[in-house]
Amino acid sequence: AKFVTADEDKASIALAVAMSAEAEAFGLSTNEIVSVTNFCGVAMSWPVTSGGLSETKVKVSGLPAGLKFTDKPVTSKVGSGKSAVTVTNVPANTIYGVPTAASKVDKNGNVTPSKVVFTVTTAGKSTQTFAINLYIDPLPAWAVGTFDGAVSEGNGEQGTGNGERGTGNGTVSLTIAANGKVSGKIFESGKTWALTAASFSRVEVLDAPEQLESLDERLVFRATVIGTAGKEAITNEVTVTADTRDACPYRCGVVSGWPTSASAGEPAWTAYQNLWKRADTKADMPVIKKDIKIDHWLGEPGDANNKLTITFKKDGAVAFAGKVGGASVSGSSQLVWGGGRGATTLPDGWYVTIYAPPKGAFAGWCATFPVKLTLDEQKVVLNLTFAAED
Repeated sequence: AKFVTADEDKASIALAVAMSAEAEAFGLSTNEIVSVTNFCGVAMSWPVTSGGLSETKVKVSGLPAGLKFTDKPVTSKVGSGKSAVTVTNVPANTIYGVPTAASKVDKNGNVTPSKVVFTVTTAGKSTQTFAINLYIDPLPAWAVGTFDGAVSEGNGEQGTGNGERGTGNGTVSLTIAANGKVSGKIFESGKTWALTAASFSRVEVLDAPEQLESLDERLVFRATVIGTAGKEAITNEVTVTADTRDACPYRCGVVSGWPTSASAGEPAWTAYQNLWKRADTKADMPVIKKDIKIDHWLGEPGDANNKLTITFKKDGAVAFAGKVGGASVSGSSQLVWGGGRGATTLPDGWYVTIYAPPKGAFAGWCATFPVKLTLDEQKVVLNLTFAAED
């Protein structure tokens, strides 16, 4: 005998979409549209379950670019030969992937979501449809752009910026694209590490919510970044936070990188955005009307073999040239606002990190210096104090 479910029984079909492994699933009624939000560049894994009738099958259509649905487990092999192990990367009935672009926005600011339709079919060929409006938000401004900072070795502790030699041993420059891809470089102890990551995961900070004033402050984005230098490799757990509380009055984006290995010597670092180049913060930045040049002696005043000329430019960029221990050095950096959460935490204030890589007999040198800016009512810089003395 072949049994077919009657129409009045269709209402007993239930569909649930779990937003993440930790989130609770929510149920959908027939043809109900539910709005769901996710960030572009953030990895997603949504288990889809149907119940109420046995042997149901689910199909999904309308997913935005970068997302897929699989009704069978996605597996891969780890290792080779007889020692190879089959691993399930994605369970059956799961929406997975990384959205490649944010939802489209028209000239009036209206957002067009993706209408994702779920079709549930029973063994008796009865079907029922459910839908969600899926909004893919862009990564917030504080999580996109270029970040620069200082590197320390192994223990994640950076110098406090007193201008002494050895308050760091390198610099990091990192770019986070709007689609969540991470790229950049670490310059450390004469070695260059190329950094890459494909996407972020999103974490909502739940501790001490009374101290958090906005949604941005509850969001943390994390990625596993792989660094390579020739045949060597390192793995950093990278965290991007908004830091919009009083500790960071300029709403600076802060990226911190922690070694995932306990091995001594792997770099830890914190990097900051150039706030003069970010659309939502550049209007609040101090105004440097023309280049400001500072001569700074690393040892005794007048020692030409240990003198740097540091140039501060109107867009927050910093150039330096001179000599360290008699070796000629030059390069670029940027003015950053310290004081954020991360692998390293500087006291509140402006800083610049200068890194001179090893060259020949020169062993290399790195230091983080505090910079004090005196402003008028229009935020124009009237005076600049470098390393608390110039």
